[in-house]
Amino acid sequence: MLLKLTECEDLNEIRVISLRNQQLTQCLKTLGKCENLTISYLQGNLIMEKDLINLQSFSCLKKLDLSDNNIQGLPSSKVFAGLTELKFLYLHNNNISNWNDLQSLVQLPSIIHLTMFGNPVCSIPGYRHFLVNSIQSLLALDNYVITDEERIEDASFGYRFRGLNEFMKLHIPDYTREKSAE
Repeated sequence: MLLKLTECEDLNEIRVISLRNQQLTQCLKTLGKCENLTISYLQGNLIMEKDLINLQSFSCLKKLDLSDNNIQGLPSSKVFAGLTELKFLYLHNNNISNWNDLQSLVQLPSIIHLTMFGNPVCSIPGYRHFLVNSIQSLLALDNYVITDEERIEDASFGYRFRGLNEFMKLHIPDYTREKSAE
């Protein structure tokens, strides 16, 4: 199916895959065989925590979109520590509610943009402060650029440079309705 969908002759040729809105529950084990996969769009499926353990096979992955799935928890920090190339991880609009799941994300070595909005864990006081100050490589969390004011205790650089300010908002297109990776 993957070869037909991507028009590739070998799984190692697949670099980008879009499996949006396919009602998939377990696909990461199969995708792990695509050794050169760098971008994977998996939003709008039914992927759960038990399938996420297979992420440790994705050594080349740079962008992973798991938004709008059925994820209620995240695997151990060891799984995330192995994703050395991962720069973008989108987990928004899932059912992640446990603070310990945030602890797992801290091990992402190269992450620069992480989305978690729409998860119950985001309503826990200190959620943003914890992630901003625990993941030094992180440049944007949810829909906002991380500012120096958020990282430096008691710093104030004026209204324009405050965290969660409209000037710092990212405008991410909504790709949930598209099936192609373009």
